[in-house]
Amino acid sequence: MSDSKRYGEWLHGVGCDVTNCRYNGCHQGAGCTCHAAHIDVRNESAMRKGETFCATFEPKAGI
Repeated sequence: MSDSKRYGEWLHGVGCDVTNCRYNGCHQGAGCTCHAAHIDVRNESAMRKGETFCATFEPKAGI
């Protein structure tokens, strides 16, 4: 599977408000969602959500 899905496909239920991520996409009626084929959330020693991070993040081209 490619690392990004075709336009119109997204991870249902996975919201994203990081507007400078290449996988972020906003769709009318669906809000801003993640278009990555999968997401990786990292930091195995995390005790709070603020200690985790999205390892799938990639900046949009030109940023």
